[in-house]
Amino acid sequence: MSTLKNPEEGGTFKAKTTKQPRPVVTTDGDGVVSHAGSYLLVELADRVGLTAALSRGLACLKQRRRAHDPGEVLRDLAVSIADGGDCLSDLTVLHNQPDLFGEVASIPTAWRVIDALATDFDLTPVRQARAQARAHACKHGVRPEHVTLDFDATLVTAHSEKQGAAGTYKRGFGFHPLLCSVGETDEPGDDGARDGRRPAVPTGLKTAGAAGVVPASMALLAPT
Repeated sequence: MSTLKNPEEGGTFKAKTTKQPRPVVTTDGDGVVSHAGSYLLVELADRVGLTAALSRGLACLKQRRRAHDPGEVLRDLAVSIADGGDCLSDLTVLHNQPDLFGEVASIPTAWRVIDALATDFDLTPVRQARAQARAHACKHGVRPEHVTLDFDATLVTAHSEKQGAAGTYKRGFGFHPLLCSVGETDEPGDDGARDGRRPAVPTGLKTAGAAGVVPASMALLAPT
């Protein structure tokens, strides 16, 4: 349980204002709200420029002037997941607290945004928005010294002659793609389509088991 406190007035309040509220942890008092920690994620996304970049990149999805901003919808969905949600309808938790989170999109509205993104939409603007926000955070010192790259090669069976399919080391037939993710955050980094003859770990890659620790760089921390 937390309150949102205006440092100038000294009182507690629940509504979002143009001034940045200061969260105060307490067990009682006026203006006590739940999920206040999730509100900090909203503020973080806004401060590093993620929300604004998403709004610019997804402006074409906004069909009406008074419609919800698609960038804000994606931000709120991400906050919902961080808050423990595991499906789109869990956005209701934020939607039911307008004094804390403001006007959050309804479930049908959020569904339309996700459906539009999943239907022949180039996700490059989303990736670029993430890259810009991460670069902004790194510029201000929020940057790890090292990044762990987690590699995972998985055999995928092909039941017919397909381009790139070949015999595997397990005497099967198919593909052997190599996936790479960031160990600290489980974010997907890159993937490579490979035929079944390729080894599990690329030649020349120095790893400890299935992971390699490398110095952090902007190319790794702000992928496009």
